[in-house]
Amino acid sequence: MDKSWSILKNLELVKMHKLCNFNGCGKLPTREINIFEENMITGRRKGLVSLYLCSEHYKTELGPIVKTLRDASTKEIKIGKSVKDIGCITF
Repeated sequence: MDKSWSILKNLELVKMHKLCNFNGCGKLPTREINIFEENMITGRRKGLVSLYLCSEHYKTELGPIVKTLRDASTKEIKIGKSVKDIGCITF
């Protein structure tokens, strides 16, 4: 398995944007993390996956996601992320 996909080991993508994508979490998501691949030679960007996380799992999972993306990037291909607040508030 490609090491760039190792960030998905704790996440369930079948929930889509209705619930937090972390395994076993039933909270509403507060953040959307878009992971993309950018070709540094051509400048083209291709979306890979969108993750929806509650505030608790956003805080715990963002660090490992950033580290894995940094490790997966090469000189020609950059794996990056953008984060968007989607407005749901959970306590």
